[in-house]
Parts: sequence; C-alpha cells; structure tokens
Amino acid sequence: MRPKVLAVSLAGVVGAAALACLVVFALSAPVEGLSMDPALAPGDRVLANPFGDRAPDRLDVVSVHPPRSSVTAVKRVVGLPGDRVRVHGGRVLVRPAGRDDWLAVSYSRAAPGQCCAADGRAGADADAVVPPGHYFVLGDNLGASTDSRSYGFVAAADVVGVVALRVWPSVGAPDRPSLTPATG
Repeated sequence: MRPKVLAVSLAGVVGAAALACLVVFALSAPVEGLSMDPALAPGDRVLANPFGDRAPDRLDVVSVHPPRSSVTAVKRVVGLPGDRVRVHGGRVLVRPAGRDDWLAVSYSRAAPGQCCAADGRAGADADAVVPPGHYFVLGDNLGASTDSRSYGFVAAADVVGVVALRVWPSVGAPDRPSLTPATG
C-alpha cells in the first residue's frame, strides 16, 4: 500500500512541475529590450490575462500589438479613453476625463522630448485627447521605449491582455509608478 501512495504523490509533484513549466515557458511572453526597465528587465517573462474580463486601468502593464508592427510589446497604460496626455519638461502628465487637474506619473527616468500631437505621437508641444476605444501607452524607460509617442494611440482591440504577473526569473506583480498632483 505504501508504494502506491508514494507513486501517486510523486505523480502529483511531477504533474505540478510540468504545469508550472508550461505556464512559465509556453503561456508567458518574454520582455525584450530595456523599455520597461526598472519594472521589468530583458529576459523577464510575464503572464497576461487574454480573456478580456476587464479593461486595462491607468498604470496597468499590458501586452499590445502596436499599430503597423508584427511584434507584441509590453507597455504601461498612461491614458484611458477621454484622458488628456502630455509629455513635457521631462514629465509625463495625464488629466483624467472629467477632471480639471493634471497628474504627474512618477518615473525613475526622465522623459526626453515632448508630445503630443493629435494622434498621440511625439513632436508637438501640446496635449492630446485619447479617443474612444484607444489607450496611450508608454514604456517605463522613456529614453529607450518605442511606444505611443512613435506609433500613436493603441486600439483596445490591439491590447492582448493585462499583465498580471512576472513569472520568471522571479514571481510577482510589476512595480507600479504613482500619480501625484502636477504643479507648475
């Protein structure tokens, strides 16, 4: 009787290990490049919820198919539909829909350049309104990120999923910047 219990226990452990390997390597997506540093590093693997049970919230990390690109990218949602966004003076600013005040997104790295043109791309020193059914996304490392400043707003249909978890080399949720009232 004991060998049978041992065999069943061993089979359970092997099955759990196989499932963990499947999740980590088959269902997760790799982070490439430095665009999400320091929240996510090159080689990290993330698990995004593809089932569409919730729309992304501001500051969520998402997996997206950027416009006119064949790659999947991992970026942070800064602007939701109806929000005003602006990158100016080394700061990322957002004015949520229905509010009169601007909020600054706290990044550990300064934001080079300025934006936003009406389509969300860089080059203009103005603010842009995120259209319905779209998001404004940025990498956390703004100096090394190709994001909405390059390709414009991302359609909701191009959001693969909200990144729920980093699963390799460590397990945990990606760090999240904060929003603070913008002054000046």
